[in-house]
Amino acid sequence: MLGSARESARGARETLTVPLWEAINTTWRPIPSGHFEALRPPYIFSWVRERAALINGTADATMTRDEGWQFIMLGRNIERADMTSRLVATTALSGAAGQWTSALRASGAYDAFLRTYRGIETDRAAAEFLLLDRLFPRSVVFALDRAEQSLVNLSGDPRRAGFQDEAQRLIGRTRAELEYRSLSDLVEDLPDEMERLQRTCAAATDAIGRRYFAGAEALAWKGVGA
Repeated sequence: MLGSARESARGARETLTVPLWEAINTTWRPIPSGHFEALRPPYIFSWVRERAALINGTADATMTRDEGWQFIMLGRNIERADMTSRLVATTALSGAAGQWTSALRASGAYDAFLRTYRGIETDRAAAEFLLLDRLFPRSVVFALDRAEQSLVNLSGDPRRAGFQDEAQRLIGRTRAELEYRSLSDLVEDLPDEMERLQRTCAAATDAIGRRYFAGAEALAWKGVGA
């Protein structure tokens, strides 16, 4: 995954700052060398978390808020919504004791969750926090809201009615459905709800690709005598 991310960054090299490109390259170099083969998983996971935070922080601090930045934010938040939904679905299917605490820790949400709920841990509260919290950056609703805002910024065409952008329509409708449904309805069948959210993220990604990147494919010109 990191290799493909690096290749994607290389393709957009002219839009990245030098510090950001250096952070990506420094993260990539140890991986092909087999440096991690003898290390324990907790160390590797910690290293990945720290490097991801460094790359994100470098982007935040050094990039202008132009179209390149908006696309980074758009991709980041759609991916966060998708990954959080998968984590929630897996946790709901497991049903084992302590799984929601593990899900909170895996998403970096545990400390924020404890402060928000005054140390009271319940499965219902954990699901609510990961899905619906409007202030935590890895919750599904927060990520969808930021993705929707990035699409608004990219379109540059505020409409008085309706949505011309299919991805914005998909993401906005899903965000609204999550926010305005009762928590009881959501948790009643979380795996199916999360699968539907994942399909929305995939459909929105395809719509973004068709609108903004289809023209990037090379044109095949025919000769005069063809």
